[in-house]
Amino acid sequence: MQKHSKIMHFDDSMRRQESISNGVFPEDIWIDILVKLPVKSLVRFLVVSKSWKSLISNNRFAKLHLHRSKGNEQLLRVGFNPESYFPEISILNLHGSRDGEKNHLLGNISFPFPIKPFEEVVIDGSCNGLVVLRTKSILGIILCNLATRKFCHLQLPFNEIYPLVGLCYITETTDYKIVRIQNNEGKSNVGWIYSLNAFSWTRLNVDFPYIKVQRGQSGMATIFNECMYWITDEDGGRIATLDVKNEAFKYISLPAFEGLFSVFPRTLGIINGSLSIIISISTEKYNLRFEVWKMNEYQDSWTKLFSFNDPFNIIAQPIGSWKDGSVIFKYLTGNSEKVCSYDPSNEKLHRLCMSGSVNLQVINYVESMESVDGEIRRIS
Repeated sequence: MQKHSKIMHFDDSMRRQESISNGVFPEDIWIDILVKLPVKSLVRFLVVSKSWKSLISNNRFAKLHLHRSKGNEQLLRVGFNPESYFPEISILNLHGSRDGEKNHLLGNISFPFPIKPFEEVVIDGSCNGLVVLRTKSILGIILCNLATRKFCHLQLPFNEIYPLVGLCYITETTDYKIVRIQNNEGKSNVGWIYSLNAFSWTRLNVDFPYIKVQRGQSGMATIFNECMYWITDEDGGRIATLDVKNEAFKYISLPAFEGLFSVFPRTLGIINGSLSIIISISTEKYNLRFEVWKMNEYQDSWTKLFSFNDPFNIIAQPIGSWKDGSVIFKYLTGNSEKVCSYDPSNEKLHRLCMSGSVNLQVINYVESMESVDGEIRRIS
């Protein structure tokens, strides 16, 4: 069928004597149907037959499913369950029903590996449905697909203190890369990179200075166009960037804003397909103003997208962005933090049903069938 030709790019090896259609539909129609399904359903279909398992487990099918999933971006919230005291990951759809806060919360994700009460779980990277996790009780890090519940435990080649970290996908080599950079003041810092294709760590061919990550921020990088970005407090503030594919490091200047000082740590995000920065500014009248800037194509220059006065009756800190331009904020109520979103284009504020202990994380996320390594590896 002509209208389905765009999604048919499978190797001849995918042509099986046992037809997936069983004489009912051609295979390309089955593919067009299956890529629309959630990962939970696809995992169940793996046991339907050998032909279905072969199709759904195919890397090219995973890429088709991922391409469709990117239109349904979600948020992950990482924190503690206030009742059980276990860490938990919640998943939220920002553009869910507006009838009430609870309709934004899609549910909780249980960890596919053993976890303890009061265990602090930190996400160090998120890309195409894969996340890098670490805990205090597990040595090394965990690379995990939360949707398929497959994971592998990676030992680290060095001891580290507050490293710079990130996870990104390199299109040319179809490889996922995990970067971890030792970041000790006054010392020679070394970067290491893990290749999911090679299942091994290698040392980065670049010398890293000590990068003073801005106060109140973790070392997790923002990923854009196969580069990693960190905001620093050096020289009044600038951006450190690592081109992962070419292993090249440099600094980028921040946009020039008018105001007394930046109240909260500046926040990077991806808005309308551009790397963007959110700045909270104290004005001469000590009012709070927020500005959103996008980085131009040639870097080192910025264009202001939005400027808006504080829309809250609470002290709210920007912590991220949504692809359509909404800014994600967190605010403290009692002993827990909650999350809200604000769209400066239409001035709509939505308080989201996501609360948790102080220092919660909110991460942009999409479900996918991307493989960790094809098999589950248990943590010893």
